[in-house]
Amino acid sequence: MIKKAFLTMVAVGSSLSFAAEFDQQRVMEQLQALQRQVMEQQAEMNSMKARMSDYGDLVRGEVESAIDARGLAQVREVGPVISMRSNIEGLKLQGDVRFRAQQQKRNWVDGDSRTRYRTRFRLGAIWQTSEGWEIGAGLATGSSDGKAAQHTWSSSGPFDSMSIWLDYAYARHSWDVANLSLTIGQHRNPFVTSGVFWKGDLRPVGVTVQAGEAGFFGTAGVYDVLYQGSRTNAALVAAQLGYKTDFEGVNMTVAGSYYHYNTPTMNIYMPGNPDYDFHIGDLYAKIGAKVGEVGLDAYGHVWKNFGAGGPAGSGQLAIASRPDDEDLGWVAGIGAKFQGFGLNYYYAYVEADSAPEFFVYLGDDVRLPETNAKGHGVSLSYALTKNMSIGAAYNNLRQVVGTRKGEDYKLNFNYRF
Repeated sequence: MIKKAFLTMVAVGSSLSFAAEFDQQRVMEQLQALQRQVMEQQAEMNSMKARMSDYGDLVRGEVESAIDARGLAQVREVGPVISMRSNIEGLKLQGDVRFRAQQQKRNWVDGDSRTRYRTRFRLGAIWQTSEGWEIGAGLATGSSDGKAAQHTWSSSGPFDSMSIWLDYAYARHSWDVANLSLTIGQHRNPFVTSGVFWKGDLRPVGVTVQAGEAGFFGTAGVYDVLYQGSRTNAALVAAQLGYKTDFEGVNMTVAGSYYHYNTPTMNIYMPGNPDYDFHIGDLYAKIGAKVGEVGLDAYGHVWKNFGAGGPAGSGQLAIASRPDDEDLGWVAGIGAKFQGFGLNYYYAYVEADSAPEFFVYLGDDVRLPETNAKGHGVSLSYALTKNMSIGAAYNNLRQVVGTRKGEDYKLNFNYRF
């Protein structure tokens, strides 16, 4: 019995040993096959690299021959066409050009009608750095007063050249906490507002702090309005709190702001009226939604100058009313977009002392003052391509106090790049 058991164990052990040797041999054969495959692939890659090197040598030879044939040996000394410092992670260029035909009509000058052709060109660059800073700078047509970035054709001589000015230059640093950012320099308007209350081409210069979380946002800034030499500079301190939300396809923005111009600002306008200041509070709201393929929006903006004071005739435009009776402004508008078409309408009412005249954009289109103006306008545009659009606009404005009125027609061609 024991002998039979022993023989059985020997037989089983022999079978296991043979199986192990067989598996080991099969594994070795697979490894050798895999090794041959890797070597073949490596040889093929080396061959491809050699061919690529030959092509590179051929291209370089052709380029060198072309340079010599054209006598441009100095090109070899130029080096890289664009070189940026190691801390620059990216550069973005952007801009736009607008060509405009504009006609103005006024009732207070007999037969007064003027047709102008105008160009607006803007080019900007934004550098992103590895140190968390964004550096931006832009150029634009226009004039040194910064009120309008456009040039009227042949306005200073036959086929005159257009002036290019520094439109903005700023440095911005951002933090991950509450979307906090700090901007220093001259930059685009950081406040949520209407185009009537804040002139679109006007760039504040100073310091801006912004933050936002869970739909709430806040902006505060200190800006230098006018340098006055040995006197205290005219300055603006402004703050805004707001909320943005998007609920079931309906988006809404509400914001309230306060703009406090210091007393020396009034030295520009009314040095003889100590009771007059620009201390402006405003409220802005906008709502938008999409109904089928049509995008709709509506907005309203109202503001009041709580600093207007003094006797009749002592306001910034010296009209007959008291400044505190002409301290309100408001604008309301609606818009629609459909398959590249855009249609917008607004009505504005801006009393003479509701805001600084240089700050608002309304009456300039018919050569009224920017304040003490009221009226409405409509515009239609169509996007021919993603970046190119054409449009037309009409404005009908008149004085709030006074009888002057005028009309303005525009045809625009815009291209963004």
